[in-house]
This record gives sequence, C-alpha cells and structure tokens, in this order.
Amino acid sequence: MPFFNKKRSILRGGSFELPPFAHRGTMLIEVILVLAITLAISGAVVTRFRPLSVLGSPEQQAHKEAERLALWFESRLCKGRLQQHSCEIRLLPGDRPVDQVRITWDTGEREIFDSRGKAWFQMASFNRVCTYSPRWHTVSPAFALEVMTAPQSGETVCSVVVSLHSFISIK
Repeated sequence: MPFFNKKRSILRGGSFELPPFAHRGTMLIEVILVLAITLAISGAVVTRFRPLSVLGSPEQQAHKEAERLALWFESRLCKGRLQQHSCEIRLLPGDRPVDQVRITWDTGEREIFDSRGKAWFQMASFNRVCTYSPRWHTVSPAFALEVMTAPQSGETVCSVVVSLHSFISIK
C-alpha cells in the first residue's frame, strides 16, 4: 500500500511524489495512439479540401460514364434474357448527341440511363432503333455509341460497341 501512504501524506501537507511508472517516459501504446489520431484527422482534412482537378477532366468523366453505360446496358440485357422480354434501344432525338439512352421493354416498361451531362452519346450508324431478342440473346443490328464530352463540339473519347451477340466493349 505504498501509494495509499503517499496519498495520506499529501492530505497532511507532505510532499508529493509521482508514481514509479511515470518516470519512464511515454509508453509505445501512447505514441501509436497519438499518431493514429493525428493521421485520421489529417486524412479527413486533406480529402475534404482536395482540388477539383483531382476529380477528373471532362474526358475522364466521359470515359467513366461510358463504363457505367456498358455495365448498365449489360445488366439490362441479362435481365431481359432471364425474364424472356425483348426490348428496343433508342437514342432520342437521333440526329444529335444526347445524354440519355432509353430502353423500352415489350411489357411497356421504360428504363433510362442518364449520364447527367457528363457524357454525350451518338449512334455511329444511321439506324436509331435496335432490338434485343432474348431467345437468341442478340441485338439487331449491332451498333456503336460514340461517347463525347460535349453535345456540339465535344471531343470523342471512346465508343461503346454492342455486337450482334450482345457482347459489350469499350474501344
């Protein structure tokens, strides 16, 4: 009970001594804890105030939207195959780039992919309506969507190509 005796001596007006473990300095656990807290706070501050250029150029954003479109379109074709529903793929209006791709199922249901202005799509062919057949898992005719950064004078970043056998790729 050495600590208890020292506590009594403090109450009587005696001198105060630190416990024996306090003279050793900081412990390794304390250093690691302080570093972890400091890194967490600095990481939160750095990611919060990053510059807008890190978010990506218009070309990078358009390419990401092309990847999103390819994944979305592939998932819609798989849905059609599983449920045995055919659909029509349209870009409206057909004469200029649009930021939406529309699918109309034979049940009357419509689904829209919206790039929210980050990418613009235009069919590379003259045909504006393509049909998907779930029986053979085919798209007729095959088509390519040119992906651009802007509707009028935008740079073509890549193309989303849909083959006759519903294989989707980005070139």
